[in-house]
Amino acid sequence: MEYDLEILSDIFDLFLEELKFFSSDFEVQYQRFQRSDITEDLANEFGDIEKERGRILLENGWLTEEQYDIILEIDKKLDSMSTNKNLWDNDALEHSEEWKSCKKMGLELLASLGY
Repeated sequence: MEYDLEILSDIFDLFLEELKFFSSDFEVQYQRFQRSDITEDLANEFGDIEKERGRILLENGWLTEEQYDIILEIDKKLDSMSTNKNLWDNDALEHSEEWKSCKKMGLELLASLGY
């Protein structure tokens, strides 16, 4: 589906804002949600919303295949993490290598976009 320039610009801005948030330090993430467990919200927002925004941006030439592949890789990593309940609390979000890996991929995607 094709979107007009203004809508694509809005989608891109929202995509960047959420990607920056997803890739940010734990303290920044905790400030938004201010709850004892924010991992599920963070993963759901990325998997459900960012993946769809990324698909729209890809289909309209605003992302490359390589950039969209990073989105899919993050989503795949989050899915694989879902079977380990020890990765779904704030301590894991702040300290685990799995979450650090997801955030690193997010930062790589941001860098590829010039941010």
